[in-house]
Amino acid sequence: HAAALGVPAADTLGRLERRCPAAGIAPLSAAVRRAARLGAPLGPALAAQAARARSRAARAHAEHAARAAPQVQLVVALLLVPSVLLLVAAALIPA
Repeated sequence: HAAALGVPAADTLGRLERRCPAAGIAPLSAAVRRAARLGAPLGPALAAQAARARSRAARAHAEHAARAAPQVQLVVALLLVPSVLLLVAAALIPA
């Protein structure tokens, strides 16, 4: 809403980059500036940035899932296997 108050778009984008240092803000700001300066369409640049962001998110989720696998194996090894062994041992004890 700062642009509606007469603040130049370049200043507004610069403030946005300083206030919100998220990974996608600088490329977004650069794409908007490039589109304004060159008259290039903004849609393809934003679509490419969105695809890269989705790719980064998918990679992060895959890495998180890969780190979870050993934790699941630890739970199985420490809880499930001993409990099954106890059940088998209990079944072997004559009543």
